[in-house]
Amino acid sequence: MEQEVREGVLICAFGGARDEEGVEGFLEDLLGKRPSRELVERVRQKYRRIGSSPLYSTLSEIARRLEGILKGKKVFWGVAFGRPSLEEVIEEVKEEGIEEIWVIDLSPYRSPYTYFSTRAEEALMRKGIEPVRLPPWHDHPSYCSLWAKKLKEGWEKLGGRAPVLFIAHSLREDIAQGSPYLQDLQGTIRGIRRVLGDFPSRLAFVGAPPSADWVGPRAKDALLELKEEGYRRAIVLPIGFVCDHLETLYDLDVELMGWAKGERLELLRLPCLNASPDFLSFLKGLIEGGGS
Repeated sequence: MEQEVREGVLICAFGGARDEEGVEGFLEDLLGKRPSRELVERVRQKYRRIGSSPLYSTLSEIARRLEGILKGKKVFWGVAFGRPSLEEVIEEVKEEGIEEIWVIDLSPYRSPYTYFSTRAEEALMRKGIEPVRLPPWHDHPSYCSLWAKKLKEGWEKLGGRAPVLFIAHSLREDIAQGSPYLQDLQGTIRGIRRVLGDFPSRLAFVGAPPSADWVGPRAKDALLELKEEGYRRAIVLPIGFVCDHLETLYDLDVELMGWAKGERLELLRLPCLNASPDFLSFLKGLIEGGGS
């Protein structure tokens, strides 16, 4: 009798610090050198406002629940910056005797800082494990429908079609222009419009340092444009972030919301997809259908 191939799924995420204590180690991992005291303190202050990041518990929940709805596949997860690292998890995959594994980037937007499947695939092949590559899914109709559903629910809460501020993480201009990152984000927005029709919106960015060579506009500048056009309220939809973490919980919920209040703007920030049943169902279909 032919032996059954042991199959798995590897979820790759960017990572981050779990809490204030982990900030310095994360930044050193990210930068490849010891971070400045000023940078460490600036990021630590953000964690003091939000407490620990929910990212790692969310990743664990996604893996656990996805394994429960997939047939015969063990689900692993690792991060590019932080722990458990992708390399550590791939060692675990090898020890488990997995021979074939589906590799999923938890961000569908391709850039050196959001897309780690190639790095994981190369490491897996060095271990003699066959990776299964999924096609890009930033404009997959089912993925875009998940965000469209959230947006529709937001409009219902506000009692009308308020303009939408699509939010993603900024990148240096040269990195963004040298990758499909911006085109992928626009592909998701087009997919949402295919479901809901036309509506006023802006694509804006968070996470950029005070530098001119990072992709804009910044979220505050985009909201000021909408304000000049006569809008006094908007929905904030963080399509660039599949899971809530520091950038959504601090940059949006603390900094942007506090600033908007001073500008007399009403913002409704919608949550990320996280470990929602709809998102897990989408991932299941992506894996079982090969992205079709």
